[in-house]
Amino acid sequence: MKYLITLLLLIPFFQITAQPVNQTDTISSRAKTTRQIKILEMKDIEQGGAFRIFITSYGFGMGGYYRYQFDETLAYQLEIELSPGKDEREFEEYDYYGFSYTRNKINSLLLIPLTNAVTYRLFKDDIVENFRPYLTAGAGPLFGYSYPYKGDSFSGIGDGVWKVGFSGFFGFGADFGMNFTSLQGVSFKYTFNYLPGGVPLLVEAVPLHTDPLDPAKLTGYDFKEKPKDIFQSLQLSLNIGKMWTR
Repeated sequence: MKYLITLLLLIPFFQITAQPVNQTDTISSRAKTTRQIKILEMKDIEQGGAFRIFITSYGFGMGGYYRYQFDETLAYQLEIELSPGKDEREFEEYDYYGFSYTRNKINSLLLIPLTNAVTYRLFKDDIVENFRPYLTAGAGPLFGYSYPYKGDSFSGIGDGVWKVGFSGFFGFGADFGMNFTSLQGVSFKYTFNYLPGGVPLLVEAVPLHTDPLDPAKLTGYDFKEKPKDIFQSLQLSLNIGKMWTR
């Protein structure tokens, strides 16, 4: 429900930024304005950067990217993000006083992918300039930071260890607005993160039947760590930034 509310709040923003050119403009002034914007995009605008906030299957995250524009359709992006990694079996509960906790959780995890990505703009000559959809894909190293879980998200953050792995993604998105020096848009992608050896986030309760006279009798539990090495997620992002001239 909270993710749905967030998306509904973003809709008016994109309705405003994606408005077409004022219909009261004359044809000559509109053509002149469009021609000036296109020349600026093709000849002067080359690179830029943006801040990103996003929602994944594991929670909220943030990041940013640097973009180098090769031409009107192809661009390179160097992206870095910070978001939580979780086990799909994690379930947040609340105590009598309203404080949240996760049963059997022993470690928390932060995922920091650094990816080299490309974007390819779609339908450049077929749709209006203030809506620029694209395909995107990328890959690169992943840095995972695991630290003890002490009842909340950050209490044990100073006692963690680093692990290095691999990250990749593919997806699509769109930039909005007639001002090509401004970066604003949304993206939706599938992300894949792999940490060799895994990270134990939860302990698993294994039933023990050690009574020799009654093998079916439950005598207790053995709690075993079960490392998790693959973190897959869907990601919805809001991007806001700036392109600059040479």
